[in-house]
Amino acid sequence: MTEKSVSKTALNARLAKLTRNAQKASDDKAQQQELLNAVQEEVATSEKPEVKVQIPLFPEEKSAMPTKWTRTSLFAAVKKGRRRSFVKTPLASRNDVSILYTGEQLDAGDNDVFLHAMRLSQGLAPGGQIHFVRSHFLQAIGRQPGTSGYKWLKDSLQRLASATLFIEDGEGKGKMFRLVKDMAWTESEYWLALDPEIATFYSKRELAFIDFDARLQMTHGMSRLLQNYVASHEPGNWHYAAVETLRDFYAASSSLKNFLDAQYGLPAALAELDELGIIEDHEFYLKNGRRMVKWWRPSDFGKWLRSYIEEQPLGWHHALVEDLFGPSRYRTLKSFLAPRKGLKRGLHELERAGIITKAEIYQEKTAGDELLLKVRWHREK
Repeated sequence: MTEKSVSKTALNARLAKLTRNAQKASDDKAQQQELLNAVQEEVATSEKPEVKVQIPLFPEEKSAMPTKWTRTSLFAAVKKGRRRSFVKTPLASRNDVSILYTGEQLDAGDNDVFLHAMRLSQGLAPGGQIHFVRSHFLQAIGRQPGTSGYKWLKDSLQRLASATLFIEDGEGKGKMFRLVKDMAWTESEYWLALDPEIATFYSKRELAFIDFDARLQMTHGMSRLLQNYVASHEPGNWHYAAVETLRDFYAASSSLKNFLDAQYGLPAALAELDELGIIEDHEFYLKNGRRMVKWWRPSDFGKWLRSYIEEQPLGWHHALVEDLFGPSRYRTLKSFLAPRKGLKRGLHELERAGIITKAEIYQEKTAGDELLLKVRWHREK
């Protein structure tokens, strides 16, 4: 064999080896990529991160409580010097839920603190930290900063931190949670974390929205407690309640006579809510020997529309729909005229309340053949 032939044979052998090595490397890389893809797919299907709920955003100038909480004695009237401590004590509540409470008794002031903490927690993840300056917090709930105010706020926050609830439904399903999970403070600032479990109650959207501006104008603690109850019911309708039920919720330690005290009790609270436009036309009456009370809860637009109507002369009144659309704050005329919304709902509310009759939306042609959308109603008193 010649030297040239040997060199060519060796070169071919080396090329073959390199080719085999390259193929093996390619096969190994493909196998590794295949394995990586399989692992990633398994992770994607079996270890998806849990999507956590958030405290929802509330309408402007409002706070919120879960509807079922507003019909309990969680926050109640407490006489000065008679605050009690409870250990797994039943709270008055609706028949479809059982609530045991451990902690210091909470009053209307503690309710204010909790409601404002909820306002500050809007949009945070469950258990997200709230930071605030104590003087600003006191001013936001209508209290004056100062030595006594700072002490009161600290005591109230500690009462809320002591509160533990055990809730069980009619099917025996229950859960335990606290109102405040963690709290830290300096001389002038606080860091607060609500129990993450609270977010699950708020995420259900079964919320009673509390008008905080109106709350700041109230002079009676009972008014603020009753505002929670009123806010849990549908606007644009009559509502009826047994006086004893309201006493059990908000003033269980009071006698029925004291609860009905005209100056400080339920009548004074209802009168204040009526004056602030939160309810209308409240009235006490007897039904089957039981003391009852009823009131009308207007919607926001319903309140404005009633005010507008009462400024007009008695008898028939006609108005352009567009003139009423502006003050309604609805974004579109279509939504303003939708069934059970806007103008139709407001007119229906006032008809049910007996303010107007024969309300009707109609079209009218002008001399120039332009069609106008109008509304009319009749008011006798």
